[in-house]
Order: sequence, then C-alpha cells, then structure tokens
Amino acid sequence: MADRVEIPFLFVRKATADSTQNISLYTTGGPGYSTIANIDQVTASSGFLKYGGFIAFDQRGTKKSIPALDCPEVEQAIKQAYRQNLPKEPMVLAVVKLCRKKFIDQGIDLSAYNTIESAADIARS
Repeated sequence: MADRVEIPFLFVRKATADSTQNISLYTTGGPGYSTIANIDQVTASSGFLKYGGFIAFDQRGTKKSIPALDCPEVEQAIKQAYRQNLPKEPMVLAVVKLCRKKFIDQGIDLSAYNTIESAADIARS
C-alpha cells in the first residue's frame, strides 16, 4: 500500500529572523507543477525574505513529491489528436482513466489528494 506521502520543501530565513514568526508560504496550484524546482536562489534582495522567513513546498502529487501523479500520456494523447485531426477530449479521458487505474493499482489513495490534505501538509511542515 502506498500510503506514505513525501512533500519536498525549502525553508530559508534571515539569520536575524525568528524561525517561527513572519514566515511567508509559497506554493503553486498545480497539478503537476513543481514549486521548488523553479526557485534558482533565495536572497535578501529577491523579495522572498521580505518578512523574515520563507517556505516553499510542492503539493502532494506534484513533480517532486512522492508519489508523483504524473500522467505524461495526456500530453501524448493531445498531440496525437491534433496530428490525426481527432477530438482530443475522448482521447484525454481514455488516458486519464488508464492513469487513474495505474495509480490505484499501485495502492495510491487518490482521495487523499485534495485541498484539505494540502492544508494539513502545510500545518505539519
């Protein structure tokens, strides 16, 4: 059963800042997008440390989390639909169903990928 979820995060603060106060939280909406993979550097002048501390994290299911719920077959289905001049919606739906089955077969509880669980991940960080 794949019931363990790992959420990558980045925590940076000014040396003079309290580690529990005035922390900014940053994440992207997804799905599939990685927040931390797109942060090259955190400096005092970058604005990330404006209030003292900064936490960036990838939401569950996104690129760098474990498990990542990537379904590259969707992009392939869209390309195939355009190349063959076919309606993309039925093709995308078919591959999404296949990916869903794959995740369930791996023991991933897809009901745990929601806003409430994401908020709980923030609270646990």
